[in-house]
Amino acid sequence: MRGYGVADFLRGLFRTVSSFLKSAGRTVAKEGAKAALHVLSDVTEGDVPLGESFKRRAADAGANLKRTFTGTGYKKPRLLYKDQLVRGIRGVQGRKKRAPRRQTAPHDIFSK
Repeated sequence: MRGYGVADFLRGLFRTVSSFLKSAGRTVAKEGAKAALHVLSDVTEGDVPLGESFKRRAADAGANLKRTFTGTGYKKPRLLYKDQLVRGIRGVQGRKKRAPRRQTAPHDIFSK
């Protein structure tokens, strides 16, 4: 087998980065569309001038994108002890026992 050196490394790196950029582009486009709809609704209702509405909604969209990309929001609870990884959070004694299977009569097509 022959490798292609730096080009092979850059190709893999480009594939990884391009998938991230596609996902980020979709997120930015969705947030931009939401902001545009909010600006349009503000202008049609006549409450706020176009420029002021655009500035306010752009700031809101920027804050939403920042929260989305930095990951601030719901986080999984951290495990307190290393042995919880092995035992699970409830521990050995906290496991539920499986209910025994119910005995059923065998089905016979000739018994009727």
